[in-house]
Amino acid sequence: MKKRSLLLCALLLLVTMLGVSLAGCSTSTVSLTDLPAGPVTFTATAHPAGDGSGVPQSRGVFAAAIVAGQSVPVTLTMDSTITSVLLTPPSPSVTRGQGLNLAASAQDAGGAVVLTANENWVWESSNPRIAAIGSASGGQAALDARLSGIVTITARETESGRTAQASVTVLGPPVMNADGANVRNISNDLTHHYFYPVWSPDGTKIAFTRSRIFNDNRGRQVVTEGAGILTMNPDGSGLARITMSPTRDAYPSWSR
Repeated sequence: MKKRSLLLCALLLLVTMLGVSLAGCSTSTVSLTDLPAGPVTFTATAHPAGDGSGVPQSRGVFAAAIVAGQSVPVTLTMDSTITSVLLTPPSPSVTRGQGLNLAASAQDAGGAVVLTANENWVWESSNPRIAAIGSASGGQAALDARLSGIVTITARETESGRTAQASVTVLGPPVMNADGANVRNISNDLTHHYFYPVWSPDGTKIAFTRSRIFNDNRGRQVVTEGAGILTMNPDGSGLARITMSPTRDAYPSWSR
């Protein structure tokens, strides 16, 4: 048993010296002689540093039945230790026309960060018209926010196949500052009254009541009885009628 343990240590040392690392990155051959007959299980672990330090990047385990006087070929496949990908921030919001930086990291089962090559990362946007990947380098990506809406950003580590997603909300320009300053007119309509506005939960739409106005024979502005509910983007674009009733529809609200 002591001789077999020593031989196992020798194999692991040879694997480290020959540079066997992440799966699919390199192939090496190790030949051992004078192994005792019987079943043997070998384990190889790849670390980012040549001295065996750092969070393991891949592991391989294989069993072999050693037959006296015969050569036994065995193939070892190194599997990635990455079990999940963390993408931050997970649910950010950004104003249209601005940029947003996202960061992804690969983690093992214990939550430790596993070092990866830059070329092992792929970034995707579910709708590049709303927000596109402007630039990406490894686990870092810069997002270009183009239109108001919600988009899903996916970061994928190709060696492990693990992915993570972030839901990004792109907002239109603010209609006023938080302190009430810099009020901006987003309706620009002199033929209707706009009232009872309410923001959507994700901040991408405004619902409101609109009613037509006209001047009576005395020159006074009169609001018609008929009113409908509409929505628009925070910048005043994307006007859409929700109700078509000839009577008065008012007080819109959003469901979550």
